[in-house]
Amino acid sequence: MLRILAAALASAFVLPVSAIAAGLLLGGYDAMATGSLLGLAVLLVVVPHVLLLGVPAFLLLRHLRRLGGWTMALAGLVAGMLPAGLYSWPYWRRHPGYTFDRDWHGNAVTVVRDGVPTLHGVLMHLESMFIFGLLGVVCALVFWFCWLHLQRRAGLPVYPGDARSPSGPQRP
Repeated sequence: MLRILAAALASAFVLPVSAIAAGLLLGGYDAMATGSLLGLAVLLVVVPHVLLLGVPAFLLLRHLRRLGGWTMALAGLVAGMLPAGLYSWPYWRRHPGYTFDRDWHGNAVTVVRDGVPTLHGVLMHLESMFIFGLLGVVCALVFWFCWLHLQRRAGLPVYPGDARSPSGPQRP
């Protein structure tokens, strides 16, 4: 369990550290302070996300003997996309006459027309969900590789009760 928590913390710190590093690379004290604040805000969102969605997904995959880089990446994609999609949908107001325009990849598009989302609105929503999904993939793979490394160092198998060597994911 300690290895799972260590891997969870490692994956939770990937995005905040990236935000701080971006602040440092952009240069200046203000950029670093902004990166640090952004990193703290991201950390407050990512830690519960990893603990409530990532760890149970990992435990389920481990129980089903389906642990691997691809399955963890897929679990991270779903864990990143699902809450972002549920939280931000519907982001328009269903009022007759309500219209919302926005810039999307350099083009002015109508996102909501008369309270109903347009195709551009749906595509923008899916795009933002996919971006959060990619962040979930990064965190899931960091979790997976960190946990696998700790398992190998401890000489423990990947699956509980498995006498085989911990050389990686193995199929029954």
